[in-house]
Amino acid sequence: MADKLVAMQENGGRVKLADFYTSYLDKGVPYFQERPEYLRQSGALDESDPSVPRVIIPNYLVTPLNCQNVSSYYDLCCIDLCEDMFEELEMRLKAPQAKPAEILKILTIVPSAYAPAGRTWTDSLTKKLGEVAEHHGGEVPLHGRLFAQWMHFAYPLECPYPHLSGATRPQTKSEWFDETGMPSSATQTEMRDIIGALRNPSESASCGESEEGMCMWHPEEELVDAVNWKAPVIM
Repeated sequence: MADKLVAMQENGGRVKLADFYTSYLDKGVPYFQERPEYLRQSGALDESDPSVPRVIIPNYLVTPLNCQNVSSYYDLCCIDLCEDMFEELEMRLKAPQAKPAEILKILTIVPSAYAPAGRTWTDSLTKKLGEVAEHHGGEVPLHGRLFAQWMHFAYPLECPYPHLSGATRPQTKSEWFDETGMPSSATQTEMRDIIGALRNPSESASCGESEEGMCMWHPEEELVDAVNWKAPVIM
């Protein structure tokens, strides 16, 4: 499933919703049928450009919709590939925060599932990480929403986009049906209607002017331990 999504992606780890449905309707892919409402509630839909909604690949893969119930004790779900990078940072830094240069130095030498070691960082990503540090007095908290957001744009195929708390409510397909009375999958007719509407949008609101395509960048922070967090004092 991941390989098929990556093959369809645009830059930024996203697949146009129209392409998502077309892969099922015309190319024989046995999945990618979820209706937009379900994708939206699951946090897997990027609607920053309303005329071209896109499925966010890592968010789609790690939501409960792709988990398999294999026993009465646990479900089998996709691995969050971003955890590998966070583990490297935690092991090497041995601290809950770090300066942007330290973070970039470590991530430069650590390969990810889709990015080789030795990558170079764009000015936009470097600037955004600096803004996160500035927000916190000079260092970046590793376990906050802003850094997780930066990681998503730095590793769009590995790291899920961190929605604000309460903005999404991931559910299994059965939970969704029990609550809404609707199947999580759209019918073929519904999918073709959506594709047709997207080819002839009534309005267009492009986010192309956003840095690095960071249309969903939101400057609000949420910390894992906000009570005990103390911004470092810059001497």
